[in-house]
Amino acid sequence: NVSVIIAVPGGFRTENIHTAPVTSANHIPEYAALREEEYEKFKVRWAAAPGDPDKIMALLVDVVTGEGRAANRKVPLYLLLGKPTYAAANTFHERLREEMEEWRDLGEDLDYGDVPEA
Repeated sequence: NVSVIIAVPGGFRTENIHTAPVTSANHIPEYAALREEEYEKFKVRWAAAPGDPDKIMALLVDVVTGEGRAANRKVPLYLLLGKPTYAAANTFHERLREEMEEWRDLGEDLDYGDVPEA
């Protein structure tokens, strides 16, 4: 009776996400200007992240306990959290579907010749 949940959070405005160090101390000097520029962009984006951390934690507790908003729902293997995560997952799914179809003829034609069709 063990449930596994792969929680996939998007952008949530948590404390310290934009102040915590994101790189090691061994910086390559040639990339210093680019690193600082991108880090400043990162801080601006995360300071305006749309997700409310209190809401995500409340939902996670409900999912794990099977209560509240998650009552009477089957525990999902993948729990996508936040609008940006859904948008990214949909984009990934569309690309995967296109590539699967484009390569199906080659990707499926790898069995021994004596294996009956499924």
